[in-house]
Amino acid sequence: MGVKLSQEEVIRRIKKNFKQDVSLISEYKNKRSKVKLHCNECGYEWEASAQTVIDNNSCHVCPNCNNIKQKFHCAYCNKEIYRIPSEIKRNKSGYFYCSKTCGNLHKNLLRKTSGEWNNSKNYRLKAFEKLEHCCVSCGWNEDERILEVHHIDENRDNNNIDNLCILCPTCHRKLTSHYYILTPSFKVILK
Repeated sequence: MGVKLSQEEVIRRIKKNFKQDVSLISEYKNKRSKVKLHCNECGYEWEASAQTVIDNNSCHVCPNCNNIKQKFHCAYCNKEIYRIPSEIKRNKSGYFYCSKTCGNLHKNLLRKTSGEWNNSKNYRLKAFEKLEHCCVSCGWNEDERILEVHHIDENRDNNNIDNLCILCPTCHRKLTSHYYILTPSFKVILK
């Protein structure tokens, strides 16, 4: 069995293991007991396993300071919103939104203003603007909302109108399964 640590040694280890100024406010009994801690920065008090706070060399943070929310404004509607540090760290775009709806509206607005909406990236709109609204292979056209756009060379970066064709979901699935091929006359046939 290990040697019992002194109160001073426990305090020294806690100071070493925390990013913030934290004080031990209960007496240390043993590694299996709980200790009460006080964050001197935000005033929050909490209990933690003694073993966790004195043996683990990773940098601990006060649970309250770790979850302090920062204020932002929705990039679309400007509504005041709050985000915790982990959400801020995960954000890649730098934009924060109050809802998915605002996020989608803002992203569409960015695409329109950057010209992406009208250029080759929006291949579905381009195909439906230039091509007949029916499956080029079987002729199905009951509901154009269900029709899909296929890249003939299977390169999704090649959005040239000559590389696009409209297919029904069944014909499109046959092609993407790679058991079928598209002939030059736009018929889907078994390989």
